[in-house]
Amino acid sequence: MMTLKIRKKGLFIEIPGLSPFRTPADVNISHISIPLVVSILKKQGISKFEIVSDTQGKEQVLTQRDFAVKNKNPKKEKDDYENRFNKLEQLMTRLLQKQVSDTPSNKEQITNRLNSIEKLIKKQETKVIHVTEKESKKVKKEPKVEELHDVFIPSIDIKGLEIKGETSQRKIKQDKLDIDDSADLLSRIMQSED
Repeated sequence: MMTLKIRKKGLFIEIPGLSPFRTPADVNISHISIPLVVSILKKQGISKFEIVSDTQGKEQVLTQRDFAVKNKNPKKEKDDYENRFNKLEQLMTRLLQKQVSDTPSNKEQITNRLNSIEKLIKKQETKVIHVTEKESKKVKKEPKVEELHDVFIPSIDIKGLEIKGETSQRKIKQDKLDIDDSADLLSRIMQSED
């Protein structure tokens, strides 16, 4: 069983997995991650606490000092940085030497390509045609119109077809008097337009 012991009075602590509590308190934290508990206590500014573990009759007490980050030797860190910079410098010199050695081959490739393009241009004959304004007006192209009378349209045999569903026949009645009046109106309109 793991127990968190805080002796400082008047603190209100919330740890995920436990209900909030006030100090001083002894709380069972055996089902919660110890690093989580320590980080929450550090966030809340609690520096004096103990975590006591009772396993097989042996009691072990952990304090904040056991979880504190140990400072590295500054001299060792400086040596590490120097080694890294040396490696980086060596890599940069290798890259630069490789780039310098590659440039002549690139120049040769470019000159070869330019020469081949120049030969192709010389092979092609260029013709220059001078066109006057009068000739340019005569040369205007008319759009090509396709004729549709040559197109084959198959006929459809509708003798055996049947129509299903409702059909209705509509009859239109025509008055002979109305037709005469309409024809007169149309003839007047035609005369007025001319």
